[in-house]
Amino acid sequence: MGHEGSLFERAKSLVPSSNWLLIGISNMSMVYDIALLRLSQSASLNSYVQLGALPSSGEILPNNNPCYITGWGLTRSKCRNSVAFQPSD
Repeated sequence: MGHEGSLFERAKSLVPSSNWLLIGISNMSMVYDIALLRLSQSASLNSYVQLGALPSSGEILPNNNPCYITGWGLTRSKCRNSVAFQPSD
């Protein structure tokens, strides 16, 4: 395992995204850039593992709190895929 907060949870099912095409970015196909996991049981929450929920489209967050997304994908056109997990601008 990686560090003291690492956990192993069994996945009941995996739903990868369909291939999607980035029009205008060299027409390159991103294969399974995101996936949804259904765990066999609830994850054990700790200081590293917490629940998260996405706001509805157009929803204004309370107190003007920022909302961040992260991933390994492209953050702008004409750039390479990241090799590090990173936030998007």
